[in-house]
Amino acid sequence: GVVRRLHPSHHAITLETGATAEAVSTTAAIYKFFGGTIVNFETQLVRLASRMDSNKDKLKAWGVATEDANGRQFNQIELLNSLRTTFSKMDNDLDKTGVLFKLFGQRGAQAFEPLIHIIGATDAQWSALVKHVTEQGLVVTDAQAKAADAFSRAQQDIDNAITGISVGLFSTLAPALTGLFDSISAFITQNKDLIQKAFSDIVGYIVGFVSAVTGFKMSLD
Repeated sequence: GVVRRLHPSHHAITLETGATAEAVSTTAAIYKFFGGTIVNFETQLVRLASRMDSNKDKLKAWGVATEDANGRQFNQIELLNSLRTTFSKMDNDLDKTGVLFKLFGQRGAQAFEPLIHIIGATDAQWSALVKHVTEQGLVVTDAQAKAADAFSRAQQDIDNAITGISVGLFSTLAPALTGLFDSISAFITQNKDLIQKAFSDIVGYIVGFVSAVTGFKMSLD
């Protein structure tokens, strides 16, 4: 679809995580704003969810929510936002760094660098970033995603119909075309000497004509 072609990884992340198209495209655009790529964003989301899942007790102690009031587990985008929201309430940067090192390890935190910028953004900074990428037209709303998917399905129906017609025509014409090609092949095989002589005579005539006009002596020998 249109959205899939423009943001193929966004669509994949939406399917994999269950997050909305708007949440995925917004977060991905901000991730790219901090110098990351959409491919790395997808990979780091998976790694982040894994780290957070194995550190549930620590996260709970830090006040990071991993599920909603009904016990539904947050998807990867929601987990990232939950972690960022908690961090935004920490005034001391050393506390933030300490939590990150405990969650990811020192080298792991460095490897998550583009994502770390998102986690470290305050609510005010996050709102400003969301406003920025929205004004740039980088946010795909859920309504736009649904419309694009509907368009994609309609386009695929047309492609399938055209393919069906092509298959039908080929099935109808194939026997006749096969017979025609077989006849041509047989004719060429049976008359190759005559065909070769005819081509030789034609070339000889052309050579003779060019020689007569230009004065150059040309020979086929």
